[in-house]
Amino acid sequence: MNDKKAISMLSISPSPDGVGFTVEVPEEFETWFMKSRGLSEWSDAKFNTWFKGLVSEFLSDEENLTNMMRSEQQAVDIWERGGEEDGEQ
Repeated sequence: MNDKKAISMLSISPSPDGVGFTVEVPEEFETWFMKSRGLSEWSDAKFNTWFKGLVSEFLSDEENLTNMMRSEQQAVDIWERGGEEDGEQ
């Protein structure tokens, strides 16, 4: 799959089950997924089960959540002088 994205997230929206995801997958991913699951044709149900498990596993990792919630502004060290020497401004 080279440097292509395996899954592109198109939207996230509320659903009766909690959260709904709309994703786009390239043909290469479909082929890999079907082969890895022993499928002769694409199955939305099997993909949805796999994808929900993947997302649940990712979100259950506290470090992933911390990194996902942290903005670039929050990552700034206010005590870092940005290369300025003492007394310079």
